[in-house]
Amino acid sequence: MNILQGSAYCPFIYRELHSHLLTLLGEDTPRANQLIEREKKRNPGYSETWYLEKVINGITE
Repeated sequence: MNILQGSAYCPFIYRELHSHLLTLLGEDTPRANQLIEREKKRNPGYSETWYLEKVINGITE
């Protein structure tokens, strides 16, 4: 479990995580969106930042 799970939405953190994800994926926005949507279907009910962290962690592990 991470510290952002269930926390309030923070635009700054979201933008930073989204930017990091795009960097990891070579600016492939459609792929980033696909990975985020896949996690939303697998794990409904979490914050947007949680999904970004989940996808980033999956790529970097």
